Amino acid sequence: MAGQPARLGLQLPEVISRLELFAPSRLAEKWDNVGLLVEPSPPKLVQRMLLTNDLTEDVMAEAVQRKVDLILSYHPPIFRPLKRLAFSKSWKERIAITCVENRIAVYSPHTCYDALDGGVNDWLCEAFGPARVTPLTPSLAPEPSVQLAVALPAGPQRQLDWVDDLHELCRQLPGASVEARYQDVVLDVRTLGSPLTSGPQPRLQLVVSTPRRHLATLTAFLGSAGLTSAATRLTTAEQLPEPSRGTGRLAELENKLSLSEAVQAIKKHLKLQHVRLAEAVGKPKDSPVRTVAVCAGSGGSVLAGQQADLLLTGEMSHHEVLDATHAGSHVVLCEHSNTERGFLARLAGRLEALLAEQVELVTSEADRDPLTVV
Repeated sequence: MAGQPARLGLQLPEVISRLELFAPSRLAEKWDNVGLLVEPSPPKLVQRMLLTNDLTEDVMAEAVQRKVDLILSYHPPIFRPLKRLAFSKSWKERIAITCVENRIAVYSPHTCYDALDGGVNDWLCEAFGPARVTPLTPSLAPEPSVQLAVALPAGPQRQLDWVDDLHELCRQLPGASVEARYQDVVLDVRTLGSPLTSGPQPRLQLVVSTPRRHLATLTAFLGSAGLTSAATRLTTAEQLPEPSRGTGRLAELENKLSLSEAVQAIKKHLKLQHVRLAEAVGKPKDSPVRTVAVCAGSGGSVLAGQQADLLLTGEMSHHEVLDATHAGSHVVLCEHSNTERGFLARLAGRLEALLAEQVELVTSEADRDPLTVV
């Protein structure tokens, strides 16, 4: 920006690598098109990045005027395959051509940021105050786990000592953070035999579910402790769900709200003058809102059949709204991108740290929802 010294910048592959570390592409829905969509010929130094919800022609003109090197567009501007690049044919083709001519890269995270812990859907839930928030459909871990089952030493205290030691080891496994190191290893202590045959001091079995990359470390620890034997069983398990990542969110509120309070909280959080409300069939207007299911953008399929006092999303079809209200849920629709755009301010701060302040982040001023109430 004018009056500010240029950032040192990072090479494009390094920026993409950090963005992928922040929100891996594997979190995206299978139908989505995420990642680096336009890549200028190397080398490409990124000194300024533009954040936008939609890459429209107005935003594209803004990007050229502000001399950005990379556009992070939440929605992918290239979704279906392009059969040609003709400037006169379609606005999406003109955008792609303009990016190439001006050596501007385009990266789209879309549903990766929806699934991300602390992502768009978690940000939406903040409207309602303190709450227990869980994904409606958890994401799966990046690889199938393996299960290692070993018998623990006899005696209750000795058994617990080994479990404590293993807990400490799991906290030290290689990973991005202390929480991440321990999240992908699950420890489960089970009783060997039936309650009738296990006696007053039942023998316990330790079952360790872990990604294969940790198997050698854990096996070495168990071997040094004398826990591995011919009775040790190793089996491949299914991919474990990630407890804080996934599609949609269910918020169980600490403090119940009235319907009108919930609507006002949504409008304040999203900075909107108007939202659309469909009230649940057969529910009193003053019935409390204790649970809210949310899905940024278009939530009809994600929220279908969810049991919650209130459903919050950008758009649903007429019949999806009728199904929800007849099932006992109020529905609030805010228009598609209005449930997403406000997250960009939160994202900018997180990406500043991620890119070590080597890349200047600017948020689009031309980006807006195409629909207005008139």
